[in-house]
Parts: sequence; structure tokens; C-alpha cells
Amino acid sequence: MTPRQVLELTASYYDAPRDTDELLELLDLGRCARTPWRRLSGGEQQRTLLALALLGRPRVLVLDEPTTAVDPEGRQVIRDLIGSERDRGCRVISDDHELTEAERTSNRVVIMNRGHVVIDGTLDELSGAPEMIIELSDPSMPRYSRQSWDVSSRPTPPPDFVVRPSRRPNESPI
Repeated sequence: MTPRQVLELTASYYDAPRDTDELLELLDLGRCARTPWRRLSGGEQQRTLLALALLGRPRVLVLDEPTTAVDPEGRQVIRDLIGSERDRGCRVISDDHELTEAERTSNRVVIMNRGHVVIDGTLDELSGAPEMIIELSDPSMPRYSRQSWDVSSRPTPPPDFVVRPSRRPNESPI
């Protein structure tokens, strides 16, 4: 199937879908609208998937690394679209392994490690001097389980320690 065909088919499932031509134009898919899926670049495939997500005019949009495998121009198109969706009142939840990309598209950041929130807040709240907490990877040594680590004076922690960002005192967990 081509991007146009899959958008038109999926649009038929909605009572009031967005216009497929509008989405093809918004996501810069016009020139490849009739190209079979297997011949699309990774970025074109990613933008087609985003168009599919937008067809039903969602109130919440969940995106999994929306700019992965996308060229720089395509990344900007996706960032702009995420911003316009947020402006229309859509809640956008996105995950990304590139912190700089998350900073460009988000107004709130949550950093997780192994399913637990490590730190969260707005970009302004999270920016500033680095703060770190050192935790022993060996739980049998509880008296040393938490120590402050001044990263500016000692950039490398001892070998049995795990470094993670600390939560600021006035922040509450999610």
C-alpha cells in the first residue's frame, strides 16, 4: 500500500477524520504519496505513521521516538506538527532516547530508569547545575547507600557505584 491508500483506508473508519490531502501536505509526504511502503525511506515511513495517528483528531497523542530515522528536514516537520497539535489542545506523550530531541518537543520531561521515575519537571526546573546521588549497586552495604557526589570535583565515581540524577528537594514524585 502507498501512504495515500493507507490514509484513505484508515480515514474510512472515522466519523470525522482529518483530510488526508492536508496530512500528506503537512507531513511533506506529497511526493511519495503513491510510492509503495517497501520503497519509502525510514523517515517517510515514520511520517506516514504519524499521519495515521493524527487522522482521528486525537485528544491524546502517544508517540514512540517520533523523529528516529528521520532526516533533519523531516525532524523539523515533525517538531512543528507536535507543537501545532499541542497548541490545538492535544496532550502529547512522547518517549525519546535523545535528551536534546525531548527538550525541543516537550514542555515537561520525565526521566525513567528501569521503570522508576528518576527526575521530572519542566525544562526550566531541570536546568541548572548538575546534582547527583550515588547509590551502591550492592544492597548489602546500606550505610553507604546514599552519598552526595560533587561531579565537578570528582568526575568519576568509585567502581561499585551507580550515578543517577537527584530529585531537587522541592520536587514531588509523579
